[in-house]
Amino acid sequence: MPVPRDREERVAAPPPAVLAAGGFDPCGGAGVLADLKAIHALGGWGLAVITAQTVQTPRRVAGVEPVAAELVRRQVRSLREDLPIAAIKTGMLATAAVIEALAAEFEREPLDAVPLVVDPVLVASSGAPLLDGPGRAALERRLLRRATLVTPNRPEAEALSGVAIRDAATARAAARAILARGARAVLIKGGHRDEAEAIDLLVTAEGEWEWRASRQPGGGAHGTGCLLAAAIATALARGAALAAAVGTAHERLQAWISRPVRLGRGPACLDPLLACRAAIGQDQAARGEGRDPTRRARDGNPSREEGAR
Repeated sequence: MPVPRDREERVAAPPPAVLAAGGFDPCGGAGVLADLKAIHALGGWGLAVITAQTVQTPRRVAGVEPVAAELVRRQVRSLREDLPIAAIKTGMLATAAVIEALAAEFEREPLDAVPLVVDPVLVASSGAPLLDGPGRAALERRLLRRATLVTPNRPEAEALSGVAIRDAATARAAARAILARGARAVLIKGGHRDEAEAIDLLVTAEGEWEWRASRQPGGGAHGTGCLLAAAIATALARGAALAAAVGTAHERLQAWISRPVRLGRGPACLDPLLACRAAIGQDQAARGEGRDPTRRARDGNPSREEGAR
């Protein structure tokens, strides 16, 4: 519908749309729900396609139900045909059939030309398998070769490369092995390695970059890999070069890690929208909201007797 002339100047330019394809985590700390928070926090507009329903909390994954591949394909196609998608991020993909459906759509215009960040989710932190054997083969055959960036943690990098990672040198060797399989760039995340610092290593054909961070007490948070990959995809959608996009996402992730949210007895979750919540709180304080509603009613709406006096 056309925008009336008197409203044209009030309509903001649309943010870049970022498509997240992955699993649904009911607790909101990982998967597509986490992706959407990161995308919006970095100035994108999140689009979502669910590849699997899960039964999980930050403590464990108790069940996985893949979504029908044909439904996944139809959802991506409808988004591709109607919306200007600027970047794609994939996470948990569950089955070979889902990967084949996604890859077929990603190869079509205009998605064949947009950045694709592949977070190769193979196993949950609790040990539950999240991608079967045929799915792993399909991931390597159909998505790694199309990926702008692959973001494995140490166990995933070892599985994809066949290289045991013990130190920085073997991490580089693993990244080079994944590059040889067709990926344009590999970011091996340092959260699962044993160094005193968490070191994220980006390797491309043009060079290498590192980002270091102090390890936080209390163990790892839930969903960090999802958030990092989604943040990188959003920075790419906004026009950043790859290394700059990784740097921006790394900086944001460290800020989120510094303010964890503990919802239960398991690992903490992270809140990319913390700054938005703070702004809302400041706005509410300025408006006098959040007080006792009966007091506000008394303060703002005097009784008839008070009004008569």
